[in-house]
Amino acid sequence: MAYEISEIKKIGIGLVGFGILFSFLGVILFFDRGLLALGNIFFLTGVGLLLGWQSMWQLFTKKANLKVL
Repeated sequence: MAYEISEIKKIGIGLVGFGILFSFLGVILFFDRGLLALGNIFFLTGVGLLLGWQSMWQLFTKKANLKVL
């Protein structure tokens, strides 16, 4: 194969999948706080593993993305 996915990226993809699943279940079960919180944690951790922590930090802290009232 020309490109193989590293083990860290495989774990990141799994965590993003779990994050989406838990968020979906949290919405289906009338916005269950615990499931939504777990979904957020899994999703952000998975994105951090996929992109790298520094890239993720830059993505979420861009001045263009910040909204101030």
